[in-house]
Amino acid sequence: MYSVRSFFILSFEDTTKGLYHKVFNLLLVMPMAKWKVWVDREMCIGCGVCASICPDVFEMDDEGKSYAKIELIDENLYDCAKEAAESCPVSCINIEQIE
Repeated sequence: MYSVRSFFILSFEDTTKGLYHKVFNLLLVMPMAKWKVWVDREMCIGCGVCASICPDVFEMDDEGKSYAKIELIDENLYDCAKEAAESCPVSCINIEQIE
């Protein structure tokens, strides 16, 4: 997965005929950082805090335990996954950067 960023660069030239400017659009294509997310299900007490904080990543299963429904996340989901991990009362959520 890649992130595309657009930057505009202005270049000014002062000549005897007046002031001219040029606009350049620079596109940067960068790989997005990825993190692997997983829940230690033996430690999980099923409180549901992670699923309520970050429902895009965590869900509760039929046994009442949490699991990561998305194992690989990018920068768009990192902050909510990290908040869920920090809020877990038994610290059973793991986030590991892989790229």
